[in-house]
Amino acid sequence: MDFIESRYEDYLNSESRVDRTKKAHIDSRVHVCLYFIAPSGHGLKPLDIELMKKLSDKVNLIPVIGKADTMTPEECTAFKKQVRTYSLNYTNKHPHVVFCFLWTID
Repeated sequence: MDFIESRYEDYLNSESRVDRTKKAHIDSRVHVCLYFIAPSGHGLKPLDIELMKKLSDKVNLIPVIGKADTMTPEECTAFKKQVRTYSLNYTNKHPHVVFCFLWTID
């Protein structure tokens, strides 16, 4: 989180300067975060949920189920559903856009 915030602060400082050169105006912000979730049989852990909440307020968040190929299709579908349900429940309270793919790779 500190790294992401420092990147935004650096960008804001470069934008606020009177003499903005091209080199100083390089966009070094973090635009997206791939969040890898361990494929446990218990679903999302409270730590995952808390970190996803904090990160999604700062950057675009793409949850990725790590080692999904080791799960059965049923486990993978149930895990995806849990992550999607969390995302929709959380984003209904906050103005974020959730993109749901029309296709899945199973």
